[in-house]
Amino acid sequence: MTSSITPITTASSTGADTSTAGEHTPREHGLAVLRDREAKALISLGTDALSEAFNLAHELHRAIYAPEKSVSNGELQETLAEALTCMERAEHYLLMLGSNFEENAPPEPDEQDSDPWAD
Repeated sequence: MTSSITPITTASSTGADTSTAGEHTPREHGLAVLRDREAKALISLGTDALSEAFNLAHELHRAIYAPEKSVSNGELQETLAEALTCMERAEHYLLMLGSNFEENAPPEPDEQDSDPWAD
């Protein structure tokens, strides 16, 4: 008995270019691109805000430990308020970044959606 099965040849055996087979090409436009840019901007803003808060706190540290007090309490309070505002902005940006991650994450399967017989 002879087989009537036709052998399947791979694309590479026909000389076709398979170097991009199975690769995912990144999107150039759309919501995914916007979310990627947003994440990069938010982490930059968050770290910038933390850096500014650190710099202001360092100025406070120097002023408090200076042998001669050349800065008034009013100026110290203003610098402290500014440092705290920078920290609040950092928190805001990082929380926004967290929501960006949540929106980009694949949805978690619900217990109701799972197959009880899959075990």
